[in-house]
Amino acid sequence: MVKVKANKAAFEMPDAEPVHEWSGLRDRDAPSVWIATPDRNFGCAGRSRIINEIFDDGPHTQVVWQPDIYHEAAKVFKLRKHARVIDLGCGNAMKLKSCFENIAAEVVAVDFKASLGSAKANFPEATLVDCDLTDWDETRRTAANLSGSQPATIICSDVIEHLPDPRPLLALARSLLAGNPESRIFFSTPDRHRLAYEVPDDYPSNRSHVREWTLAELCDLLAACGFENIRAGHIRPNKFDSSLSTSFVECGFNRGKYGEFLSRIGIPAGLATKTLLVTTEFPGLNKAGGIGTVVVNQHKLNPHSAVLLADTRIDESNGSVLTLNALLAKESLESRPIEDNVLKFVEQLLFFLPDLETVEYQDYGGIGFRVAQAKHSGMFPGSLKTVVHCHGNLFYVENASEHWFDIDLQPIAEKEKVAIERSDEVVFPTNFLRTLYEYNGMEMRDEAISIVPYPYDGALVGAVEYETIDTIVFVGKRTRMKGFDLFCDAFTPEVCQSLRKRGVTRIVLIGPRIDPEDPFDKSEIGAHFDVEEYADFGHEQLLAFILGSRSHCLFVQPYRADNFPLAVYDVVSSGGTLIAASAGGIPEIFQAKEWDKCLFNTTPTALSSRMLEALDWSANDRARLNASLIGNLRSNNEVATSFIRKDHGSKEKKSKDLSVTVLIPFYNTFLGYVEELFWALNEQSHTPNEVIIVDDASESSNVEALKELAGNALRVPFRIVSHQTNLGLAGARNTGLAECKTDVLINIDSDDIPLTNWVKNIVRAFARDDKTVVAVPYLQAFEDGDTFNSWGEGAGIYVYRPIGEGYVISQTDNHLGHANGGVRVDSAKQLGGWDQSSKAKWEDWTFYLRVIASGGRIAVIPRVDCLYRVRPNSMVRTYGDWPGYKRVAAASDVLPRFESIQLQRQLWLQAEKARRLSAMEHERALLLHDKALLEHDRALVVQDRDQIALQLQALRSRKVVRLVDAASRRMSRYPHLHHATARLISFAWRFGGRLRAWRK
Repeated sequence: MVKVKANKAAFEMPDAEPVHEWSGLRDRDAPSVWIATPDRNFGCAGRSRIINEIFDDGPHTQVVWQPDIYHEAAKVFKLRKHARVIDLGCGNAMKLKSCFENIAAEVVAVDFKASLGSAKANFPEATLVDCDLTDWDETRRTAANLSGSQPATIICSDVIEHLPDPRPLLALARSLLAGNPESRIFFSTPDRHRLAYEVPDDYPSNRSHVREWTLAELCDLLAACGFENIRAGHIRPNKFDSSLSTSFVECGFNRGKYGEFLSRIGIPAGLATKTLLVTTEFPGLNKAGGIGTVVVNQHKLNPHSAVLLADTRIDESNGSVLTLNALLAKESLESRPIEDNVLKFVEQLLFFLPDLETVEYQDYGGIGFRVAQAKHSGMFPGSLKTVVHCHGNLFYVENASEHWFDIDLQPIAEKEKVAIERSDEVVFPTNFLRTLYEYNGMEMRDEAISIVPYPYDGALVGAVEYETIDTIVFVGKRTRMKGFDLFCDAFTPEVCQSLRKRGVTRIVLIGPRIDPEDPFDKSEIGAHFDVEEYADFGHEQLLAFILGSRSHCLFVQPYRADNFPLAVYDVVSSGGTLIAASAGGIPEIFQAKEWDKCLFNTTPTALSSRMLEALDWSANDRARLNASLIGNLRSNNEVATSFIRKDHGSKEKKSKDLSVTVLIPFYNTFLGYVEELFWALNEQSHTPNEVIIVDDASESSNVEALKELAGNALRVPFRIVSHQTNLGLAGARNTGLAECKTDVLINIDSDDIPLTNWVKNIVRAFARDDKTVVAVPYLQAFEDGDTFNSWGEGAGIYVYRPIGEGYVISQTDNHLGHANGGVRVDSAKQLGGWDQSSKAKWEDWTFYLRVIASGGRIAVIPRVDCLYRVRPNSMVRTYGDWPGYKRVAAASDVLPRFESIQLQRQLWLQAEKARRLSAMEHERALLLHDKALLEHDRALVVQDRDQIALQLQALRSRKVVRLVDAASRRMSRYPHLHHATARLISFAWRFGGRLRAWRK
């Protein structure tokens, strides 16, 4: 970030000095694409900050920094006769004016609002563009407004080192170059290894710098971002310093070569890619079911799509599918949950493809819920759309299986809920599934919902010569969900006799055997029919079987409550005769009235009756039926194709301007902590309207010292409100809420540290959604006494990543959020604020429970925006747990107090049992590991023993040893002679050894 003061001092642009070009540029190998990621610190090997001071570009001295980059840009501008000059991060615009005033071309000065005031005063002839160079929304909008085919000279001087995340800036620069291959951009920034630091790779001495690259690192970063490095070298930092300690790089950009670059990193469609399909299944790469098949078909129908297989076990793609490590370093993948890796991947893909329009993901497993949160909270551009494809969530599987699953899966249900409710668009293949989700409590906007049948690219057969049915085939997993028990129960002795009379001689089971208590009794049914089982058929083998047997087989799919099983399409498209349970979404798959005659109720009797009826269908009946269903299948494909290929791009909505107050509760906090907090508040990219400090009856000397510190150190307008008696944290927050006069109130504990965009991101989350009551970012913990200002998520002790949903699971473990978040003031007041009837810990946890219970939303901003100081004497560590348990139990306004306490008791006891079971499982795993090690060691000992035995046997087989052994046995009859001989041999051996040593 750059803030400036008005230019009042005289400005004098230094004359040009020659640049010193670097001959090593041409010898650089192509760098890894991972360099351009936050995990690799954007290619910088030096130590970097996570918070930097906001740079003041006011001319307090006569020093003009990096002037020669402007002179170099002016040379290229004149030589190439460019039509436009663009200065990214223009500051006060004096350097731009000195080199490009009164030229016959448009001059554009780009910076954020605070800088443009002085730029307008200094260079009013320039076109001024307000743009935060760290913001995806603003840089994308600026790129669209400034794009054109005319060649341009672009300058980015003394900017990149100030940005925590340079990707939005670099994506903007690339977009501005893309209009014409003759355009050029000039980057300049200090070279870390030429700044004479005592420790070469230490933090930048300039506290406004986040990181400083060496020239080689900078060139590698730009190459890894897709730029063409044309020239590179060093220039002086200013006219008073001739040390050549500043790097410069001149870059171009070629769309064709960039397309090749994207193809090399696994994006074959290149810049034409508009859609990313995120999946956990893909045929040929991992175990894939219906979800994988659907994604394959979506990908085939959308030539502008790319696929991400979100499976960390898969490293290599098959040429058309991206894996996570295509853009992210593998070592970083292991430190994050899979859904956060998906988010990081999407961020990185958006950097390489700034025109990406849509991210589509499955609902099952909640794999895309962090992406949905990122878009919902404003991390991603408003023009990027999220689409969730609902295949069936946890509750759907439980409903189809007719039993509840393990409680450990509860967090997955919450993630699925977020993935659906926070998505811009929700797609169901059937109304059955939509109704089931609504019954399950999913809150979706009607206008966001689409009902779209699955696409299918299987071969649609022509005429089939149907024969008498002699085989009945079950297709599906042998589970209750697939109705395998119904199938088995339908074959009563009477039914078997009737089937035999109609010519059935064979039963075929196709599908894996899942349940160890499989209800199938082969001996019983085998008494009537030949039975064949194919438990390991893949999809191609299934299709081959159907095609080879369709004329004389009846295929049965008694699925209890399936959504849209593609196995139905497999049979019909191949010309097979099918009967299926009239349950779930199956009745909706086809619209033809003939489909009704194929359906049966989910009882064994109904299934057996339909089988017997189907055996009486004539060949013509079966042909007409199949032709009608294939006609429906074609129509379904047209609907699916039309949806897949339509423009899903989201229209950007103008964000509301919201006022914001920061609240700091204070109770005798060590002022060194408070000073660090004040410093971080001064460096916010979005300055709060006010800071309210609530003194909760601290000692008077501490209050006076606080007032003095705030007056000297805090640049933001502030007030200090004091309690006469200590009311606890909840009381302090309520006082701040009552005093607050803005739209948003953001809490920060007095010993914690907010990052630069903390206020900005929380305010933007409220602006994106009027229903958001609470907004919280990720929280990164650091040990008190450690250096907190170090770059990198995960650099501290741990990262707290709230889900933001889950009233029940958050009774025993807070999945909702932490204290350093924001609240919408009017909503918080309606809820009565924080419960100050108790001074127990977890006041924010209980407040968030009440928000969820009242139907309010918690927006999670899935990035670290705040640092939490871990202290031995903090409230979390010194206050008792039992009062906190009671406080959480009392948070419920939905249940009577007695029942809420019973709920709390049951959930805590269940959680404790689960923890003990988990500990036992962990101990068991360790014992098994130790056992395996012992078995391995035993095997090595046995191997060594056998080897020694073989060597000993070989030694004994030697002739001289045999002779010595024989002599020894004979001499053993005379003990005195044997002993004397042994001593003589020993003496001779030692004497021989000394003699050999003397000769050496």
